[in-house]
Amino acid sequence: MQILIWGVCHFQKILFPSESAHFLRLPCLQLSFQVLTFIGDNAFSSVSELTLLNDYALKRLKEAFSVSSIKKLYLEEGVYNMPFVFDGFSNLQEVSLPVSLGGLRASAFTSCSNLKIVTLKNDFQVAQFSSLFPVSQITSVTFDGEVTTITSSLFKQQTKLTRVSFGNAVKTIGTYAFNGCTGLTSITISDSVTTIGNYSFSGCSNLAKLTLGKSVQTIGPFAFNECRKLSSALVIPDSVKTIGRYAFYYCDKIETLTLGKGLTHIEDYAFQNCDHVKNVVYLPDTLESIGRYAFSMCLAIPSLTIPSSVKEIGFRAFEYCMALTEVCYFGTSDPGKDVSSFGECSKLTSIKVPSNYDSNTLCKFPVSKTEKCSLTPPDPAGDSSSSATSTSTTTSTSTSTSTSASASASTSTTASTSTSTSTTSTSTSTGSTGSEPASTHQSSGVLSGAELSSKPVGLLVKVLTLLLSAAIIAF
Repeated sequence: MQILIWGVCHFQKILFPSESAHFLRLPCLQLSFQVLTFIGDNAFSSVSELTLLNDYALKRLKEAFSVSSIKKLYLEEGVYNMPFVFDGFSNLQEVSLPVSLGGLRASAFTSCSNLKIVTLKNDFQVAQFSSLFPVSQITSVTFDGEVTTITSSLFKQQTKLTRVSFGNAVKTIGTYAFNGCTGLTSITISDSVTTIGNYSFSGCSNLAKLTLGKSVQTIGPFAFNECRKLSSALVIPDSVKTIGRYAFYYCDKIETLTLGKGLTHIEDYAFQNCDHVKNVVYLPDTLESIGRYAFSMCLAIPSLTIPSSVKEIGFRAFEYCMALTEVCYFGTSDPGKDVSSFGECSKLTSIKVPSNYDSNTLCKFPVSKTEKCSLTPPDPAGDSSSSATSTSTTTSTSTSTSTSASASASTSTTASTSTSTSTTSTSTSTGSTGSEPASTHQSSGVLSGAELSSKPVGLLVKVLTLLLSAAIIAF
């Protein structure tokens, strides 16, 4: 069956279909719904949004359309080659390229003076980006399809870029890829990304929100250096192994820092001058080394736990942490014998270490030997026990809790247990100063101030456990 249409055709949107059993015939256009075979000259005018499905449609684009009216151009799978340069497309604002497109032409879109939005779908397109597009005027870019690598320096110092979207195939963000992109305010790293390269977002001075995907393993040196509006909470996912030198240097608006439990190395200057971090910093028990000046000048950190897994603390790693009042180290040997790491921590009087610690100093700072510490790292499962707590401490706490529970009514079990535990812990709570909570046994069921604010679920579990213990004893 054939349909004949006469006259000039005016469309706002047009899609060239690729599959059907019939033909649509116009005086100036013949569309094979199986394979597009012919488009006559000047077939269409005033088309503003156009989707092309094969090479022939693209080849005849300039002859069949008024190119100056096209604002959005979408090339779909089935377009393999770029036959010409897109000169004359003065109003083109948005372009999307397909995975299939590999035959590119240098300077293809560089004369498109209004082009702002681009979607790329394979690595070859990304690698050739700077020769294809007017990079300096792009405001939005999407890396979709089969793009795995963001080329180094791709958008370096491009201040008009305001939006970046990473697809689910991207693995690596190259060095300097978005360095100095001051127009970026929010970045979400997709779950497929494993490596964030050196200087990749350094100097993005208006970047306020950062979400890291759950597969990131390496945050390279200077990656987010001097992103000074990066604020509120920064969560490093459990997948991250290494935080490079200066990675978050001078990100001085971050208020809450959460480090993932897979982290092994924090390199030199990684968080230096993050002076608004106010939460208790719990270093994960996978951490092996803390570099020089890593947390230097973090003026607001109130307290800190260092797990026994840490075997190296660098020179001046915590220098000028002037709000620091309590530090607990759970290892038995000095991880920084020859370096001074806590200089000018004016509110810190000593570092709490286990009773079997083998020295009188830690990083040349006085220690206080004890069996317990008031800082209990948060446990997502709500379990109050800690691997850092000695067996004798746990036993002592359990006995204290049971005695208190049996002597109290169920409505006052928590308060009684807290009183009993505090009495048992009097000898070690002396070292706490400032706003830190009174010290407790790590597995006693009594929560520190930090836990009360950050672990409502854990608190509920502990209270219910104590009430159940009291009921069993009373029975």
